[in-house]
Amino acid sequence: MDQSIGAIPDSTLVAMKNHKDLGIHTELLGGGVMDLVRTGVINNTKKSVMPGKSSSDFDCCSWTNHSDIIRANSKMTCINSGIEIDITGQVASDSIGSTFYSGFGGQTDFMGASSTSYDGMGKA
Repeated sequence: MDQSIGAIPDSTLVAMKNHKDLGIHTELLGGGVMDLVRTGVINNTKKSVMPGKSSSDFDCCSWTNHSDIIRANSKMTCINSGIEIDITGQVASDSIGSTFYSGFGGQTDFMGASSTSYDGMGKA
């Protein structure tokens, strides 16, 4: 699972408290991840890449964000937040109108690779 950081992604993680055996592979770990680790929801036991370990590396995104590494994780799911949706369904995660509130970081890396994961079970 990859998730972005901030209040919106953390609220999404709260809703995942009844899941089991989740794994983390992301460029940044948000605060909401720790509660799921403490309760055993995130235990990384079923990860394909680095089983048993959370993968996060802001310094070396060339590894965590590499499409082949992301695709190799079975059932890879990418969770992103949006702050604006237009009438056609396009979602902006970085700005409202011409005012920028955040960057999109590795969002495009994880969305593309998750949706084309090798096991065909990924979601973005």
